[in-house]
Amino acid sequence: MPIPNRPLLTGTIAATLLAGSVLVAPFSMASAAQVAGRRTNSSSNAATRYSHVAFSIRLEDQLLATLRYLPVTFVPASTKKTTTTTTTTTTSTTTTTPGTTTTTPGSTTTTVATTTTTRPKPKPKPKKKPSRTALQKGSFVWRYKGLTGPIRSLWKVGTNNVVLQGAVMNFQALHGLAWNGGLNTATWDAIVEAAVKQQYDPTSYDYVTVDQQQPEKLRLYVAGRHIYTSFVNTGISSAPTQSGTYPVYLRYTVTTMSGTLPGGGTYHDPGIPWVSYFHGGDALHGFLRSQYGYPQSLGCVEMPFANAKVVWPYTPIGTLVTVN
Repeated sequence: MPIPNRPLLTGTIAATLLAGSVLVAPFSMASAAQVAGRRTNSSSNAATRYSHVAFSIRLEDQLLATLRYLPVTFVPASTKKTTTTTTTTTTSTTTTTPGTTTTTPGSTTTTVATTTTTRPKPKPKPKKKPSRTALQKGSFVWRYKGLTGPIRSLWKVGTNNVVLQGAVMNFQALHGLAWNGGLNTATWDAIVEAAVKQQYDPTSYDYVTVDQQQPEKLRLYVAGRHIYTSFVNTGISSAPTQSGTYPVYLRYTVTTMSGTLPGGGTYHDPGIPWVSYFHGGDALHGFLRSQYGYPQSLGCVEMPFANAKVVWPYTPIGTLVTVN
């Protein structure tokens, strides 16, 4: 269903209008003020402190994986092989052998006292730990074996892909930053600061798949586990739900949806609950129908009110939604 224009995101939305909408809660997490209160430095101070860390997508992958915003974890090369080192400390000792005198008929032999000193072996210098914000050699390992869908093929180290985009948006939302403009200087400084302070993602990694094979179903994955399934309705042939993987970018607890019908005329639906927009005018939300499981919507993914209420808390900004 149509939504207001969002100039910072790609794509166009025809006949977009959201009449009388009420943004009750943009996302179910701490407010920007609360987050700002927990941080020691403002964005401007962070920019001054961490400006020496040069940006690269590869380092962005490493930091966000380490901070648990990605479905992969980073394993530094230095930790791949565990080597056991035994250190022997030798105490300095001094041994004195007393002199002796031996007398035989016609001669006398005298042995002079000698002293032998054993010096301790120097202790090996401890290896300096690499900086948490330095680009390191290592590998990326998937955190969850239970994730299905194309998410594994969509993520690749050092590329600007939708999985990385969703992670950045999630980080921005949690840290009170604008999440519709992509990665910027303020966001990069905040990521580096979080890495220095080891401020890990306090939420779970969530993922949603929508299967348009009838009966149509939505599946919710939390921390790699499939925890919930709901029958859903997707778009009719004249207003289909777009296939692909997209990050949630706008959320409402309740809103009004208005727009133009495919055959002409308009609609005005107040009180639509538990809404998470993920692509243009396509959103996950509650909607009352006599039955569910086949195309009936104008592009959205409709669920019963009770089901949408269950799913909504697990679709914060940046959550990936895959429509098959």
